[in-house]
Amino acid sequence: MRWLRSILQNIFFIIFLTGLQLAIRQLFPYPFNQLNLLLASLLVLLLLEHPKFSPLCVLASSIILEIFTAVPWGLPSFILLVTCLFVAFVLQTVFIQRSTLIAVFLALVATFFYRFALNFTLFITSRFEREFFSLFFLSDWALEAIFTSLAVCAGYGIVSALSPRLKPHYVF
Repeated sequence: MRWLRSILQNIFFIIFLTGLQLAIRQLFPYPFNQLNLLLASLLVLLLLEHPKFSPLCVLASSIILEIFTAVPWGLPSFILLVTCLFVAFVLQTVFIQRSTLIAVFLALVATFFYRFALNFTLFITSRFEREFFSLFFLSDWALEAIFTSLAVCAGYGIVSALSPRLKPHYVF
């Protein structure tokens, strides 16, 4: 019975995360709709040491969200999984201590890594016909990185203040 409850909670989390990401993209005005909630939730879950749970939930949400994108199917999910593996590797080897500053820096690096890898693969798959770098792309990347890192900072701060495992005086 306990495993059924866990599975149902995960399914509810996936549906909630997907709906919230769609609402942010469709309902918020221009600079605020650049928030990548999937990447922010992935980073918060990885920072809380749930490396087994976080890629599965975010990958399931990403696959559902691919219905609403115009890029080749499976590409954003694959890039998000590669970003997850990259962040997990960096968290286990480089940034062993987890603080808010590390969370914000990791969110910036992960967002730029995700966007660079996605646009580079789209550039390659379009047979070099698509524009790879422009000021518009870089401004969108910067806005997405700023809003995603703010979301990671807020989410990590709230969870660390409410969680008895983490020491809030160290995290902040």
